[in-house]
Amino acid sequence: MVDAGALTGVREIYGLHNWPAYPKGELRVQVGPMLAQVHMLAITVRGKGGHGSQPQLCRDPVVAGAHLVTALQTVVSRGLGYVGGAVVSITQSTAGTTHNVIPDVAHMKGTIRTFDPSTTERVLERVREVVSGTAATFAVDIDLQIEVGYPVTMNDATCVDAVVRVGAAVLGRERVSNAGLPLAGGEDFAYFAQAVPAAYFFLGARRGDEDTPVCHHPDFDFDDDLIPTGVAMFLGIVRDRLAALT
Repeated sequence: MVDAGALTGVREIYGLHNWPAYPKGELRVQVGPMLAQVHMLAITVRGKGGHGSQPQLCRDPVVAGAHLVTALQTVVSRGLGYVGGAVVSITQSTAGTTHNVIPDVAHMKGTIRTFDPSTTERVLERVREVVSGTAATFAVDIDLQIEVGYPVTMNDATCVDAVVRVGAAVLGRERVSNAGLPLAGGEDFAYFAQAVPAAYFFLGARRGDEDTPVCHHPDFDFDDDLIPTGVAMFLGIVRDRLAALT
């Protein structure tokens, strides 16, 4: 969309996302990183299959894969320590077809989330080291594919100031904060924010003390009561920024 000229003539851009983890009617925004850089992992463990009763004749990719999942959990805890600032999650693991056969191959997928280039470099370095070490330990071959996804969603200071001013007018200043930010989610809005000054913000959707299903949960139900608040925010931003830009 950016390459096709969607932002031609656009001087600033704003985005809103409802967020059930935050109390309904609270607004969260901050200058700088709001959402993470995304990398996708695809891992293939190739061993030597055989009968489940004779593992000594095999190079078990399931066992190697299981150890790899555990070892990857040290990438952040031991690779970054107290600094943190990253997430490494293995979210899919598949291998084999039946109960008594050790397969030749195991497949895994996962994601890496980071907020700055130096952290990204360190995490990717440690992931590759862990993969290489696991392959050597279990005498298997491990193919690691890393695909770069959305960049960090970065908020511009001037745009954030406008969101805070309007949020204070619409919701009350006490209901506008940066608590809990940044989030490790990823957003294609980040490409817009790279092209022009931008502010991406969250509007809380949690109703009272209930365990409101989060976004992407199968029981998620958008709260229509948020629509007037969202409209008021965007109208307020338009008035605020048009006055300043003209």
